[in-house]
Amino acid sequence: METLTLEQAYFIGELIAAFGVIVSLLYLGRQMKQNTEANQVNAAQVFVDMFNTFTASLGSSDDMADIWYRGTSDYQSLNVQETIRFNALAHQWFRIIESAYQQWKRGAVDKDFWVGLSNCALDSYSVPGLAAYSQIRQHWHGPEFMKWLESTKRNHESKDLYAFLEQKNNKL
Repeated sequence: METLTLEQAYFIGELIAAFGVIVSLLYLGRQMKQNTEANQVNAAQVFVDMFNTFTASLGSSDDMADIWYRGTSDYQSLNVQETIRFNALAHQWFRIIESAYQQWKRGAVDKDFWVGLSNCALDSYSVPGLAAYSQIRQHWHGPEFMKWLESTKRNHESKDLYAFLEQKNNKL
């Protein structure tokens, strides 16, 4: 039986150490992927909660629904108090979208979720009242976000937010 030389033992030790490093890196990569997926799920849930809170405030009273509808359709038709309420809602809406945009850029929001949310944002941004609001208060939002909103809007085929209401009214 041959005995190992010190040099051979050293090389075997190096191979074992290299194998250990590879296994550790694979494990670390897997953990990072799982962490990214968990962060994306959490981010999506946060935005769903924010969106639900926003829509609940719209549905909380006939007044709020009316202000939102009239404000998005014809911003100038609102009186002073209605304008304040509409602006508060519009600001909340744009903050939700801007926050999601920032998280998407950082990879914290998954692509499919972002596509749906950005389409919703762009459709709503295309209504006259929200476009008017954003012109007045665009300086309250990051310039990169506003640039994205404007440039993406040009290439986005918006869907009418209220088409379903017209169909419903035609059935009455």
